[in-house]
Amino acid sequence: MIRSELTAIQRNMYICNRLPVYRLPLLYAMETVHTYDVVEEALYTTIRECEALQVHYEYEPEGRVFYQRHEPLRCEQFLVPTRHVSMDLEVYIADELKPIDLTAGYPWRFLFLEHQGQRYLYAEFHHICIDGLGIRSFENALFNRLMGQELVPSIENPSVNVTAELGSLSIYDQIHALQRAGDQEREAVSSVDIPLQLPIQKRDGHSGVGRLRRQLTAEQLERIGRLATEYKVTKNAVYQAAVEQALSAVCEGQAYGTIGNWRIRLRNLGSIGCFVRMKPALIATEETLEQKARRVFQDNLLDWSGKGVIAPAGTPFSIVYSYEEDMFARFRYLPVDRLSKFDLYIRVFTYGTEANIEVEYNRSKHTEEQAAIIYERLEDILGSFAKEESISGLIG
Repeated sequence: MIRSELTAIQRNMYICNRLPVYRLPLLYAMETVHTYDVVEEALYTTIRECEALQVHYEYEPEGRVFYQRHEPLRCEQFLVPTRHVSMDLEVYIADELKPIDLTAGYPWRFLFLEHQGQRYLYAEFHHICIDGLGIRSFENALFNRLMGQELVPSIENPSVNVTAELGSLSIYDQIHALQRAGDQEREAVSSVDIPLQLPIQKRDGHSGVGRLRRQLTAEQLERIGRLATEYKVTKNAVYQAAVEQALSAVCEGQAYGTIGNWRIRLRNLGSIGCFVRMKPALIATEETLEQKARRVFQDNLLDWSGKGVIAPAGTPFSIVYSYEEDMFARFRYLPVDRLSKFDLYIRVFTYGTEANIEVEYNRSKHTEEQAAIIYERLEDILGSFAKEESISGLIG
């Protein structure tokens, strides 16, 4: 039996099973040349090459350990149903499709959806089995097959070769070794005991998620690029520095989390799996924007070299930042989560020439006005945003 213990973040995801959170819905408008049979066969073949997607989850109460166990997918088990949808597709996906139950089978589902004369491939993964870079590898492998190409090594995904599986459970054993080494250095992250927090303004109400999303203008993007060149850092470092500066004006404390990935330490960008980890970061209020950006950049370089700080497993953060850049070429990600993962989650994501900053907040603790103030502070640094979009998910 092949199995691996879940990582700290995977354990949290499993405990939240069947809640409307950690859904990763993806939509692809199918080309007329592809039949349902051809796409279904390509999906099956791709999953069969990925050990990390052929898993069931289990809990052993004696040792209080959560595991993912390899359960090979059989051809007769795999079927992609076809459904005709008359209502808005995003509403259908968010409201009519229930969250994946991790106790009932594999952590994914596939559907062919027909809507207004267009055929779509709908793929949904539970985050417990895959991350953004993993989806990109899955997408590459799937569409290479649909175009009649074999999976070959590349500079972008050096970990993938002709004979290797797309994702092996043995990678999780390497992650546990890295985490154990990090747990032995707890004194290096003692400041995590002073968490960054946004003052609570609500103590009741709906236990849902509120979202404000604003698109950056061409002027803002030009300024970020100019600052990155001037400071000799990445654009991500500029974004994170700007977020730190905005948060320091409205929050108390120092330590917040950033969404990182074990792939950096493992030197593995191509395998499929959920290798997400939480990285600690500290706000220094006395620093200038340039100093913040340079510090963030140096911290990221240390992480790449294997010398960055590893937060103890299970370290909680109220406020979390993430940066995502050009993840998918064909799939379109649809955010449908209805519960907040964190009290405050600031997400920068770029696709092509467009960039957005999204503030997600816990509606039982915080207000839309508090989220709007964060944008006001960001405008002081980056200039005016193009437009505002408010999205609120409620759990009745």
